[in-house]
Amino acid sequence: MLSCTTTATAAVYFHRLGRFVGKRKGAMGGQIASGTASEALVHPAASDGLVFRKGVWVHQSSQAVFRSVYDDVREGKDPLRPLEARTSLQDAMRDGQRGKTGFYEDDLVTCFVPRDPSASLHLLMVPREYVRNADDLQGTRHAALLEHMYAVGRQQLELCARELGLARSSGDSSYLFHVAPFNSIDHLHLHCLLRPFDSCVAWLKYWALAPWFRSIESIQQSVASRLCLPV
Repeated sequence: MLSCTTTATAAVYFHRLGRFVGKRKGAMGGQIASGTASEALVHPAASDGLVFRKGVWVHQSSQAVFRSVYDDVREGKDPLRPLEARTSLQDAMRDGQRGKTGFYEDDLVTCFVPRDPSASLHLLMVPREYVRNADDLQGTRHAALLEHMYAVGRQQLELCARELGLARSSGDSSYLFHVAPFNSIDHLHLHCLLRPFDSCVAWLKYWALAPWFRSIESIQQSVASRLCLPV
């Protein structure tokens, strides 16, 4: 049986998911598929047969993922982050919007500030390769991906904190993955957080010891144990 804390946090997640889906419907100007019990958003750049579920567009017939909302962010199709307004994360820390116009990208990952940052610094690290969630990480390629995500997350958090003049100590940052089914979007993303949090609700939501999150170190250990790699 779920504890009161777990139940309350799950409610927060699903409330935020509902708000997010509503925003995406308005932003994308999508068509609502008819003849279904639930409304499904069809991506305007795709042919018929796609439905929008938990942040991703999926082919109805094969259930294969077409793209996710994070692909829209990376390609500049998110109305809050158009390509013409994009700048480096460090420069964006001075934009008065908590760095929301900032962006980092390399061959493996993209990194940006979420729509609703919850801490002094809050970055999202998303692999360009589609991975549904942390449970799907396996093999040497994903072990290397995790190492890269961790390194880039630490680097970007450090650079942004320096830009804002925020003091850092070894224990004031967290690097966390959602645990299914508490993930709001079905595309793996790493929360890189520099405390303090904005509120008690944010502290609870991103509590590192909570059952709805796992640290990147814990995920790395799980992947390494399946490969018999040293950790």
